[in-house]
Amino acid sequence: MIRVKSVAVVVFAASLSWTGPVSAQVFFNTDYSAAAAPAAGWPNGAVPTTATHDRVRVAEAGPQGEDVYELNQRHTGSAASGFGGEFYWGWNGNIEPSDPPQGARRFYRWRMRFSPQTNFRGLQWQDGSPTTLTNKILMVGDGCGRNNCRVIVSYRGTGGQTASLTVAIDGGASPTPGVILPVGQWLDVQVEADSATTTSSRDGAFKLWINSNDYARPTAQITGIQLNPVNWRYVFFGAYNNNGLASNGVHSFRQAGFQASTTFDANWSRAATLPSTPNNLRIIPPY
Repeated sequence: MIRVKSVAVVVFAASLSWTGPVSAQVFFNTDYSAAAAPAAGWPNGAVPTTATHDRVRVAEAGPQGEDVYELNQRHTGSAASGFGGEFYWGWNGNIEPSDPPQGARRFYRWRMRFSPQTNFRGLQWQDGSPTTLTNKILMVGDGCGRNNCRVIVSYRGTGGQTASLTVAIDGGASPTPGVILPVGQWLDVQVEADSATTTSSRDGAFKLWINSNDYARPTAQITGIQLNPVNWRYVFFGAYNNNGLASNGVHSFRQAGFQASTTFDANWSRAATLPSTPNNLRIIPPY
């Protein structure tokens, strides 16, 4: 009898371990609690706010009631400040003690929501001419040089209230197809950077999932690329905004739950797994 009960407990515990991101090999997890503000657990902390942007911690405002941070770009309109473009924001630091080996894979995931008013109207930093905003929201390996190592995840406004998200090597090389991001709704993002097995082979890849838990069917991907994990221990999330904000522009987003891991999380997207509301529901009274 005791052995039967013990087996039942083990099976139940195993089934529980499959229900959340605890099953993934997470080596870095942000802390958005008030006690950890504003560094949020990042080794180098948060980039100081300036005239170009502000950062606000908002309690219990996430998709599951978790704490979040809101980043808001500000209009400066001054040539002396590059019309408000070309600035860092967010958090950064070495989140691993050393770089991963050649051939390693890394997964980065977070949740984000652009405000419903966001329109991505921007200004070129050179001359203040109208443009759509571009933000490098994730940079992996910044400062690694020019040997196919710096991973850039960026979004660019499409001319309306959407943006196109891509993953590419520094300079825009080997980009994934763009994925359209709408405003006003939470997006569950997961990115894989798969480094090549050698410094000369072309068997690396980028993969991207938006509101999806199906590893076999990425939302966008590119394979057969030469990619080296140089300085991948250093990660910048936020991270670098290329354009200033127009006087009639809005660029604001909330983000929650940033993680870095060695494995894909098949339960990351709540949007893909939450049950839909049943139709034609009929309540049957008890006997």
